[in-house]
Amino acid sequence: LLIFFLNFTDAFFWTVGPLFAEHLGLGVFAGVLLTAWSLPGLLFGWIAGKYVRTGTKERVAIVMQFITSCLLIPIALIGNPIAIVGLVFIAASFSSIAWPAIQGAFADYIKERRDLDKEIEGLVDLYTNLGYVFGPILAGILSDSFGYAGTFTALGIFGTLTALLLYLSVHQR
Repeated sequence: LLIFFLNFTDAFFWTVGPLFAEHLGLGVFAGVLLTAWSLPGLLFGWIAGKYVRTGTKERVAIVMQFITSCLLIPIALIGNPIAIVGLVFIAASFSSIAWPAIQGAFADYIKERRDLDKEIEGLVDLYTNLGYVFGPILAGILSDSFGYAGTFTALGIFGTLTALLLYLSVHQR
């Protein structure tokens, strides 16, 4: 479910992000919003190992996605485009740690159960693809209903609830 949601969120940004950037009036700098979403993956993804050592990979990934989602909630309340870009950058920084953490968890699953490696890889691919199918669909529906900023707030609320449920289910193990 977390792999689905990480890809869902990414697809959400790539679908509504350019429209939101134009709506913010960033003009020739409209691409900075998607840069703020993408750049942290290049800058901070490599430090995920430091945080993974402090807890299980699944929990680290879920907590990072929870923080990411919480940071998306106030977007509809912020009127300053530069503040929104900064908030997106900070949110993406936490998300960039969730990606390698959950990928590391799947690597561990495959290492533990070599007999299920094809099934595990298949499920990861399936949920990746489903995230990129349903993300744009829901992004379009929500942007028609709530506007561009409200769409990101709704994504943040949904992500926060999803991360809480995932954390509680992992914490029960």
